[in-house]
Amino acid sequence: MAEWKRLSAWICIIALMAGIGSVAASAEPYTDAWGYTDEDGDGLILVTVPWETCTAYMLIVLDPTRVVLGCRPDKLYARGYTVEEYVKQFHAVAGINAGGFADEGGNGNGSVPEHAIVSNGEIYCNWSGVGEGFAGLDADGKLHLGFQHVEELIQQQIKEGAGYGPILVQDGEAIDPSTSAFSYWIDTLNPRTAIGQRSDNAILLLVFDGRQPSSLGASFADETELMLRFGAVNAANLDGGNSSMMWFDGGYLNNPVGTFDVRPIPTSFVVLKQQRNYTVPVVSEEERTGMTREEMEALAPNPASLPDNCTEEEKAELESFAREYIKHYVNFSADANQMSNVHYYNLLPLTVSGGELQKRLHGAFGSFGYAFVKSVSVLSVKEDFCTALSDSRYLAGYTYETESVGKNTVREEKNIQLTILRQDGKLYAESMWFY
Repeated sequence: MAEWKRLSAWICIIALMAGIGSVAASAEPYTDAWGYTDEDGDGLILVTVPWETCTAYMLIVLDPTRVVLGCRPDKLYARGYTVEEYVKQFHAVAGINAGGFADEGGNGNGSVPEHAIVSNGEIYCNWSGVGEGFAGLDADGKLHLGFQHVEELIQQQIKEGAGYGPILVQDGEAIDPSTSAFSYWIDTLNPRTAIGQRSDNAILLLVFDGRQPSSLGASFADETELMLRFGAVNAANLDGGNSSMMWFDGGYLNNPVGTFDVRPIPTSFVVLKQQRNYTVPVVSEEERTGMTREEMEALAPNPASLPDNCTEEEKAELESFAREYIKHYVNFSADANQMSNVHYYNLLPLTVSGGELQKRLHGAFGSFGYAFVKSVSVLSVKEDFCTALSDSRYLAGYTYETESVGKNTVREEKNIQLTILRQDGKLYAESMWFY
């Protein structure tokens, strides 16, 4: 009998392994109508996007029904969980943070949603309405926006949902956030999270890194622009700041920790394991929204395509300028409340010629007030390339390493491209781009 039990156990294991092999073998690469390829056939496409003031991560989920609200209704008002914990509890493969929550004085435990949420068709915490930017998914995975009342969640048969705001894109059109309740955040650069949906029903999960010397953050306009580029017909901003997190392939893609612990939250959007019976809809060229992959890549800086034609004297001069510029904008100091401030306010006339870059750096200044960093130092700056566009204008790229000191000590390496102008014998930064 014992021998038979052992034999039966081996038969079960062999059958299980054979089943796993057949599932893996059935996964085939798939290229969507936008030119992005799911190489391993898992129904997910991750795109890392260089952005002017930060790095963004876009996760394309081809089957929208895989996205559900990661939440523990039984633990609301008791404790919150990190995105990693929600992903693991739901046996999911990816996740982002979702709705806003009560966090008075920054001392909350991430357990009290700010507005109503929907988990598996059940509505919770409806005492404060749906808020301005509720994002709800029905049983077919269609993303609904623009709710005014909790009753509409029932009417639209919303199965999963939470929100924050503002709405970024609705029916293919960008929404002006200046009239929203979040208008005071318009000109600030912060970590951001958003959810959207393309014309083929694929869900777009977006996170911008921020509040770091290697990634300043993004504005609502940045979110909207990138969602539209990726073909979103509907999109909404979710909670951001220190809550912004994307967990994928066993780790966080962005840096939600910085020098702190990962923040507990009451809700997330998680991506369940793949359902093999889903067929991606065919989208014609006329039905496709946004930009193709080739069009997107053409907009991003490509250092490899730039000639290295600066003289040795120019390289030395520009590297010296870049070293000071980088040290200026990552220079932090802690005030009495251990709230860090960036010192480049006093240095803007020295390093920035004005215009859009100056406005964006002012926006980043406000966001760093939440960073709780005691100090940041620049450890090294190394030139990657130097291109003379004219006698007074240059494109130059640098790799730099920083060390942030707070609750933890974090070292980061980043690449920055600067457009540098020579005016009246002085050098100024016209634009910057992380790559």
